[in-house]
Amino acid sequence: GFRSTVAELLPGEVDRASLLHLLLDDWVGAALVSGYALQYRGIELGVEQKLPAGTADRMAGICAGFAPDASLVSYARRHDIVPTARGPLAPSIELAHAVEPLRPNGMRRYRRLDLCVADDRSADFDAHFRDSHMDSDGVETIVHEYTVTGSVDTSTRTITAVTADVRVLPWQECPGAIASAQRVQGFSLTELRGRIRGEFVGTSTCTHLNDTLRAIGDLDALFDLRSGLDDV
Repeated sequence: GFRSTVAELLPGEVDRASLLHLLLDDWVGAALVSGYALQYRGIELGVEQKLPAGTADRMAGICAGFAPDASLVSYARRHDIVPTARGPLAPSIELAHAVEPLRPNGMRRYRRLDLCVADDRSADFDAHFRDSHMDSDGVETIVHEYTVTGSVDTSTRTITAVTADVRVLPWQECPGAIASAQRVQGFSLTELRGRIRGEFVGTSTCTHLNDTLRAIGDLDALFDLRSGLDDV
């Protein structure tokens, strides 16, 4: 797939968790989510298109929200369209880096990952993930939003505790995947991305929670950066 190709062509960027790698790594999920903007605009303009025959059955089983008996899949089977949920208003995020305003009919994926070293043996982390949409009237709403907190053993760089919380999700079955976050406990930071990509599949998981959890692997780069600063 795309991420495997990136790893083959740009191994140095992947090893350093560079900004280029983080952008390319997120391209898959961001491209998937960006379809929401086209779908929403189609509804506004009255030109929403029907799904090709059998699409609902092909979607079934991908994640918790797309479980075979989930409300979204059942609706898609009956009406040949994917319903478009409208989330709550998107409040500003405290202490976020300054970014350009989101243009009408656009989407944004926001991430934050903070590391706080508690002592010589343990460090705490705090991650925030949000997908948002700006409609044609300039109203920004949230499509997906998670926060994840936890702790890491600093000597082994292994996750020792993790708690994931749902802020906003579009379908009633989506929060059913939240327990999957506990499965990363005991993972080392270096194996996190690969194991989530390979093992976190099916209706017990959420694509966007997976993306949030995978990004915790970037703590490795933050540890290295902090170590370098300590040596100055």
